Amino acid sequence: MSKKNIFLSLLIITILSMLTFVIFQEEANAPEREIRVNTEEINNNEPENISASNEIIYYYGEECPHCQDVLRFLEENKISEKVEFQKKEVWHNKNNSEEMMKKVGECELNPDTVGVPFLYAEGKCLIGTPKVEGFFKLKAGI
Repeated sequence: MSKKNIFLSLLIITILSMLTFVIFQEEANAPEREIRVNTEEINNNEPENISASNEIIYYYGEECPHCQDVLRFLEENKISEKVEFQKKEVWHNKNNSEEMMKKVGECELNPDTVGVPFLYAEGKCLIGTPKVEGFFKLKAGI
Protein backbone atom coordinates (compact mmCIF):
# COMPACT_ATOMS: atom_id res chain seq x y z
CA MET A 1 0.00 0.00 0.00
CA SER A 2 1.17 3.45 -0.74
CA LYS A 3 1.63 6.07 1.93
CA LYS A 4 -1.31 7.98 0.47
CA ASN A 5 -3.67 4.99 0.91
CA ILE A 6 -2.46 4.39 4.46
CA PHE A 7 -2.96 8.05 5.33
CA LEU A 8 -6.49 8.08 3.84
CA SER A 9 -7.41 4.89 5.70
CA LEU A 10 -6.21 6.31 9.02
CA LEU A 11 -8.04 9.58 8.35
CA ILE A 12 -11.32 7.78 7.65
CA ILE A 13 -10.97 5.59 10.75
CA THR A 14 -10.24 8.65 12.89
CA ILE A 15 -13.25 10.55 11.55
CA LEU A 16 -15.57 7.57 12.07
CA SER A 17 -14.27 7.10 15.62
CA MET A 18 -14.87 10.75 16.44
CA LEU A 19 -18.40 10.65 15.01
CA THR A 20 -19.23 7.54 17.03
CA PHE A 21 -17.93 9.17 20.21
CA VAL A 22 -19.98 12.34 19.63
CA ILE A 23 -23.17 10.35 18.96
CA PHE A 24 -22.81 8.30 22.15
CA GLN A 25 -22.03 11.41 24.21
CA GLU A 26 -25.22 13.10 22.97
CA GLU A 27 -27.30 10.05 23.94
CA ALA A 28 -25.67 9.85 27.38
CA ASN A 29 -26.37 13.53 28.06
CA ALA A 30 -29.97 13.45 26.82
CA PRO A 31 -32.44 14.97 29.31
CA GLU A 32 -34.72 12.74 31.34
CA ARG A 33 -38.31 12.54 30.23
CA GLU A 34 -41.16 13.19 32.59
CA ILE A 35 -44.35 11.15 32.84
CA ARG A 36 -47.59 12.97 33.54
CA VAL A 37 -50.00 11.13 35.84
CA ASN A 38 -53.73 11.75 35.63
CA THR A 39 -54.55 12.12 39.32
CA GLU A 40 -58.30 11.88 38.68
CA GLU A 41 -57.85 8.21 37.81
CA ILE A 42 -56.18 7.42 41.13
CA ASN A 43 -58.54 6.07 43.76
CA ASN A 44 -57.23 7.34 47.10
CA ASN A 45 -59.45 4.99 49.13
CA GLU A 46 -57.61 1.85 48.08
CA PRO A 47 -54.03 1.41 49.33
CA GLU A 48 -52.99 -0.66 46.31
CA ASN A 49 -53.54 2.32 43.99
CA ILE A 50 -50.31 4.17 44.70
CA SER A 51 -49.51 7.08 42.42
CA ALA A 52 -46.62 6.36 40.08
CA SER A 53 -45.29 9.80 40.91
CA ASN A 54 -44.46 8.62 44.46
CA GLU A 55 -42.81 5.37 43.39
CA ILE A 56 -39.01 5.10 43.69
CA ILE A 57 -37.36 1.93 42.37
CA TYR A 58 -33.63 1.38 41.94
CA TYR A 59 -32.87 -1.25 39.28
CA TYR A 60 -29.38 -2.76 39.24
CA GLY A 61 -27.32 -5.67 37.94
CA GLU A 62 -25.61 -7.91 40.49
CA GLU A 63 -22.22 -7.87 38.73
CA CYS A 64 -22.47 -4.29 37.41
CA PRO A 65 -19.52 -2.26 38.79
CA HIS A 66 -21.38 1.05 38.46
CA CYS A 67 -24.34 -0.44 40.30
CA GLN A 68 -22.01 -1.58 43.07
CA ASP A 69 -20.80 2.03 43.38
CA VAL A 70 -24.40 3.20 43.80
CA LEU A 71 -25.18 0.45 46.32
CA ARG A 72 -22.08 1.42 48.31
CA PHE A 73 -23.20 5.08 48.21
CA LEU A 74 -26.68 4.08 49.43
CA GLU A 75 -25.24 2.06 52.32
CA GLU A 76 -22.55 4.55 53.37
CA ASN A 77 -25.05 7.42 53.45
CA LYS A 78 -27.84 5.33 55.04
CA ILE A 79 -30.20 6.44 52.29
CA SER A 80 -32.77 3.74 53.11
CA GLU A 81 -33.28 5.43 56.51
CA LYS A 82 -34.01 8.77 54.81
CA VAL A 83 -35.78 7.81 51.58
CA GLU A 84 -38.33 5.07 50.99
CA PHE A 85 -37.45 3.09 47.87
CA GLN A 86 -37.20 -0.43 46.48
CA LYS A 87 -34.13 -2.20 45.07
CA LYS A 88 -34.63 -4.70 42.25
CA GLU A 89 -31.95 -6.82 40.59
CA VAL A 90 -32.55 -7.20 36.83
CA TRP A 91 -29.72 -9.35 35.43
CA HIS A 92 -30.81 -12.54 37.19
CA ASN A 93 -34.51 -11.81 37.71
CA LYS A 94 -36.63 -11.87 34.56
CA ASN A 95 -39.70 -10.35 36.25
CA ASN A 96 -37.69 -7.38 37.52
CA SER A 97 -36.10 -6.96 34.10
CA GLU A 98 -39.50 -6.94 32.38
CA GLU A 99 -40.81 -4.46 34.96
CA MET A 100 -37.84 -2.17 34.32
CA MET A 101 -38.49 -2.33 30.57
CA LYS A 102 -42.11 -1.26 31.18
CA LYS A 103 -40.80 1.78 33.07
CA VAL A 104 -38.42 2.47 30.17
CA GLY A 105 -41.45 2.42 27.86
CA GLU A 106 -43.40 4.77 30.13
CA CYS A 107 -40.53 7.24 29.89
CA GLU A 108 -40.50 6.81 26.10
CA LEU A 109 -36.83 5.83 26.11
CA ASN A 110 -35.16 3.59 23.53
CA PRO A 111 -34.70 0.21 25.29
CA ASP A 112 -31.50 -0.39 23.30
CA THR A 113 -29.81 2.61 24.94
CA VAL A 114 -30.90 1.91 28.53
CA GLY A 115 -28.84 0.06 31.10
CA VAL A 116 -28.20 -0.07 34.80
CA PRO A 117 -27.91 1.64 37.19
CA PHE A 118 -31.46 2.77 36.44
CA LEU A 119 -33.80 4.67 38.74
CA TYR A 120 -37.53 5.10 38.25
CA ALA A 121 -38.43 7.92 40.60
CA GLU A 122 -41.46 10.15 40.85
CA GLY A 123 -42.43 9.46 37.25
CA LYS A 124 -38.93 10.03 35.85
CA CYS A 125 -36.29 7.67 34.50
CA LEU A 126 -32.69 8.36 35.55
CA ILE A 127 -29.80 6.41 34.07
CA GLY A 128 -26.22 6.27 35.32
CA THR A 129 -24.39 6.63 38.61
CA PRO A 130 -24.21 10.46 38.71
CA LYS A 131 -27.93 10.94 38.06
CA VAL A 132 -29.02 8.18 40.46
CA GLU A 133 -26.74 9.37 43.28
CA GLY A 134 -27.71 12.99 42.59
CA PHE A 135 -31.39 12.16 42.99
CA PHE A 136 -30.80 10.38 46.30
CA LYS A 137 -28.57 13.19 47.60
CA LEU A 138 -31.29 15.71 46.88
CA LYS A 139 -34.05 13.52 48.32
CA ALA A 140 -32.05 12.66 51.47
CA GLY A 141 -30.87 16.23 52.00
CA ILE A 142 -27.15 15.47 51.82
